[in-house]
This record gives sequence, C-alpha cells and structure tokens, in this order.
Amino acid sequence: VGPAFRSLDALDAVRAAVKAGGTLKLTLEVTLAGTGRLEVSHTLGEAPGGIPKVTGLKVTHRKGQSLIVFTEPKLEDFPAFKTGADVSKFRAELAETHPGVAFHIWRSAERITPRTIAKARLIGRCGLMTAWNSGYHQYGTAKAAPVRYRVSDLGDPVPWGTGIYAHNPAAAGKAYYAVTVAVGGKEDFSTLGAGNTTAEPVAETVGQGAPILQWVERPAKGWHYRGPPLTRLIYTRWEAWPHSATPSKPIDYLVAMGDDPMPEKRPRDWSRGAWRVDPAPVGLHLHSWGASLNGGYGWWYNAHRGAVLISSNQVPYDWWTGYHEANGTCKTFGDGHVRPFTMNRVLGFLDWAKDQWKDAPEAVRRHWRKLDLNRVFTAGSSMGGSGAPMYAVRHGNRIAWCVAWVGVHVPEMSPTFAGSYRGNYGRRDPGITMADGKTSPWDYFSDVWWLTNNPKAETGYIMASNGKSDGGIGWPQAVKFARALQETRRPHLYNWGPGGHGTRTLIGANFDIDVRSDQTLPAFTNCTLDNNIGTATRRTKAEVAAIKQKLIAQAKAAGKNMEKFKPQVTPFDGDESGAYNRFLSWRTDDVVDEPERRRGAPTANATWGNHASVLVGDFLFATSFSLMAADGDVRIMQAMAHAVTQLAEGEV
Repeated sequence: VGPAFRSLDALDAVRAAVKAGGTLKLTLEVTLAGTGRLEVSHTLGEAPGGIPKVTGLKVTHRKGQSLIVFTEPKLEDFPAFKTGADVSKFRAELAETHPGVAFHIWRSAERITPRTIAKARLIGRCGLMTAWNSGYHQYGTAKAAPVRYRVSDLGDPVPWGTGIYAHNPAAAGKAYYAVTVAVGGKEDFSTLGAGNTTAEPVAETVGQGAPILQWVERPAKGWHYRGPPLTRLIYTRWEAWPHSATPSKPIDYLVAMGDDPMPEKRPRDWSRGAWRVDPAPVGLHLHSWGASLNGGYGWWYNAHRGAVLISSNQVPYDWWTGYHEANGTCKTFGDGHVRPFTMNRVLGFLDWAKDQWKDAPEAVRRHWRKLDLNRVFTAGSSMGGSGAPMYAVRHGNRIAWCVAWVGVHVPEMSPTFAGSYRGNYGRRDPGITMADGKTSPWDYFSDVWWLTNNPKAETGYIMASNGKSDGGIGWPQAVKFARALQETRRPHLYNWGPGGHGTRTLIGANFDIDVRSDQTLPAFTNCTLDNNIGTATRRTKAEVAAIKQKLIAQAKAAGKNMEKFKPQVTPFDGDESGAYNRFLSWRTDDVVDEPERRRGAPTANATWGNHASVLVGDFLFATSFSLMAADGDVRIMQAMAHAVTQLAEGEV
C-alpha cells in the first residue's frame, strides 16, 4: 500500500480464503528479511480496551505538504537528555517496554468519526520519538546535544513526546485527518473525536512542500576558513517522491552566505572573506563519508566571489546519486526501478532556494540574495568527490563546473566501495534498471559510460583529482575517467599524484575563472604539456625497485638530506604525478560560440567571423548607452539589451 509500501491490503484475499474454507497462507518477499514483523489490522469486531489516544492534533499545509503534528500518549517520563546517546538509549528502552506501539495517519474526504473511519484511507505510519532530529549531526549524533525539530519557521523546538508526519497529497482538494495509536496492529476507533481528529478540512495543493527554517547562526569568528560576518541558515524538509522513495523523510539543509557587500577596493585578506554579491553564484557542497552538512567537502569554495554555500546530509549513503525505490519498503529489487532520488532532492532544494530573496521569512530575508543559476557548481571530497562530477556530467545545462577530490567515477570498479553502491542499486542484473526499463544503474551512474554514450550532451567544466595509491577508491577506474574526459573532448582539468586518498585538485578554495552554464567552454585535449597517466598496469617488483633507485640517485645529486628522503613509488605505470590541462586558462568576457546555424539561419559568427560578431555586439551596447544618455530613459537600454540577447543568443 502506497506511498510507504510497508503494508499490504490483503482484505480481498482473506475474504476469498474464508469463503472457500481453506487454509490461509501469506508469503512475503522483502529486501531486508528478518528485520520486520507481521501486524494484522482490521476495522471490524469489538474495540480492544486499554489502547491510549493521541491529543492536540494539528495539521498545517504549505506548498503541497500537510504537516501532521500531535502529542503522543505518555508511556514513560522523559529524563533529561544530555547527548544523542541518551535519547537513543531511552528510545530503545521505550520500544522494549512498549513493543509494537506506532501511530497510524488516516485521511478522508469527510470528517473522521467511529462511524466513518471505514471510508478513511490509511496514508502513513510513524513510530515513537519523531520529535528528535537524530540525523543532523550524522556520525557525531551520539556525543552531541540532542536536536528537536521545529514545525514552523524559527518556531520553538517541539516538546519531547511530539509526533510528526508529513503527507504530500496526489491531488488538490480538502481533507480531514485522524491519528490513532496502534499496539501490535490493534487500534481503538471508538475514541476518535476531539484531540485526535481534525474538526475542519485542510485545504491542500500539490507540491514538494517548503523547507522549514530551524534556526539561524552568525559565527562571530567566521566559519569553514572564511571570516565574518556571515550567516548560516539551517532548514529541514520532510522529503517525498521524487526526492525520496518513501514519504515523510526529514532531511536537513544548510545555507551559508557572507553578509558584507563586495568591497570596491579589495582589502589584503579579500580572498579569505565571504562576500555578498547580487546575483550570487551557488555552490552545492557534498560531504564525504562520516561527515555532515557542516563539513567534509573541502572548502567553502568561491566565497570570496560571493558564492552561497548549500549543503545537506546524505541519507542514505548512495554517494549523492540515487537508489532503488524498494529501499526502506516491503518491495523487492524486482519491483520498480533505481531512480536519482538524491540528485532530485539536491536540485529541488536549489529550485526552492532561488526564490528566497523575496519569499523567505522577514527575519532572514535580508540575508538572502538573488541566485545566479548560470553560475551553479558542485564540490566535494571522497564520497562527495564522487557525487560532484555526477551532477556536472549529467546536468551540464544546470551545473557550470565542479571540483572533486578523490572520487569514484566507475562504481563497479571501486575495490572497497562497490558494495556500498550495491546496497543502493542492487547487483548488476537485467531486471534491475533505471526508469527507462533498459539502462543498468551501474552504467547510468558510471561517468565513463555516460560520457561515452552521450557524446553530444553538454557537460560542465570538470576539475577532479585522484591518487595512484588510493586502494579504497581505486586507481584503474580513475584512469578510465580521465581518459574518457580526453577522448570525448570534455572541458576538464584533471590531476593525479602518489598521495593516495589525500590527493587534492590543483584548484584550491578560490577559482577565479568565471565559468557559466549559459556560455561556451573551451575543451582542450592532448596538450603537449600533459603528463603520462599510464594505463593502470601494475608494475613488477623489479620495476618498482629500479624507479626507487633512480629517485634516490636524483635526490643525492640534488643534495637532499638522505636521512629524511623517502622515495614514493606507486604500484601503477605512468608518471607518479601529473595533470591534463594543468596550464589551461582563458578569459570569459568576449567568449564567442561557433555553431554555423542557430534557429535555422546562418550565425553572425559563421557569416562575418569572430571579430566582426564581437564588434557588432559591442557597437549595439555602445549605441544603447549613447541613446540612453541623450534621452535619459533607461528603457532604451532594456529594449536594446533584450533585443541583442534574443538575436545573438549565446554568440556574443
């Protein structure tokens, strides 16, 4: 039964079996055998006694999502919690003392009462302690102070014992809600009334729901190697399809931005600041394994150019890609498809964020600025370094560039982490595909396969690095990725070294070329200064020994301290360190596209050449300035700018 797919509607089968007088046998196939239990619920028979009820039910609807909040019945006194470990222990004890307690969410077109409950539909189920944000700190949850959710922008944290569930209706309209307590599958519908049902219908629309602003931080000493003043906004959205395979899945997001306007005269420490510009570039920062939205993605990239940082927690660990829609349900990998749920939700948050300069709560609206969606980039390290190119490769129309440290680019070839991907995609099997019904997720999420099979698709500027001694991520798959960038003629800067998992990109925290998704990019391959990456062929022991002796001889000749000198020789052929396009740079202020035809007609560039087409654009803008100066009407500039944009459309 959707949307959670954690229960079955077996009513017709049971009726048929009872009528036939035979033995009723129910067989279930699940993806996580042994972790669930069978509960049987029905709406007939006498009401069981002793089942408590929830109170204080409130339902608020926002942007396509109804947030259902209620007070759980008091089962035990809540102690004072100092850490997440305290909360986790209490929740486990509560589940052991009160087994099988859950809350069922009912929805109906008419008010729900004991007499009308049969017409209502069970739309969701949640357990105890949903007030606790157990995911904000990720791996640091056990030691950190516990966080409780807020259910309105900058509202108070909900009290312990508050239940929260989010529902995204499939159609607009009005609906009533009820929440019941289920104990081992048994519910008492005779207690439906004030406190656990809504007296008035909720007007609902269709949508993903709006993230809820949890709190605001203004670090006095700055944050993530950037100086103050700056602002951090923390949001939570209860995600649903197509951002999540299951409904009511809370995910936290961070938005960080500098508050001081970009100075006209740049101070000495300008490159260490986080400045405000309008419209602002946007960096989608993807954290590494074991980290969280608060770090683990390298730097706050391009804050010195006004870039707004957006990050979120990775749940589940799908390497910022997607997973099978059976995950977290009673489906099997034979039911449904693998879908890019995580990519959908990250880009979906960006779509929401672009309007916050005018839609944000008044208390924080001044911190937001317009976002330049032509200057969006992705960044990450390790797991995040695997995800960052995934977006720039597949969404070149949205992602202008990426910077990626030591990522997996061919999941199937990763020596250590292929199993992690397998837990999300399932094994390679003809029956497990993407939504098109034919493409294997092992192919779709391979950057090499995607680049090779989509030669005409636009990609962002790929800046990436890998280590030749990185046994966990894998060097052979990295070589295939680097060669695919070259062979499919993509814009890229790729480097490698002997430093294993610590190998960083040649670009640091600040990237000063103005790369845009609406502007042409240079794609250079086979440059004379490129190094030899090799073929990922393993060296023999004799070859390794010979290279070491050569390095020692060179060090002695250079007068190095031989007591401290330790030659590094990686196990694979090719140069120990090197890069493709290391010295590539370009100016973006007069970049001209070179297609011969646009909108079916010869382009100005093809007809008169690069110099003339740029000159024409400059002349038109200069003329508009002249007319505006003479007439004093800014509308002349607006009309000329609009006309030139429409005529040139990327040429000038």
